[in-house]
Amino acid sequence: MTRYPGGDYEGIARNAYGILGSASLLVELSDLPAAQTEFQINSAYVSMVSTVKAAADGSLWRADPARADSIPARGPAIGSDLVRADAA
Repeated sequence: MTRYPGGDYEGIARNAYGILGSASLLVELSDLPAAQTEFQINSAYVSMVSTVKAAADGSLWRADPARADSIPARGPAIGSDLVRADAA
């Protein structure tokens, strides 16, 4: 899990909702090898269900949004070193 890279402009939904005081959950699925597909889908499902449950029981509203700053920034893409080596 990494922080989604990007600016703070309001022209995209994930920022516009926040500017308006609403929350959003961005769940992206990647084109992974077949052996990792089930894990990725399950992880996305768990994150979405956990968010809904926390909203329903009220614990979501007690979460400190500043904790998001502790999520590591996105690093280089997996295999990006291989792509650069092939291009050389």
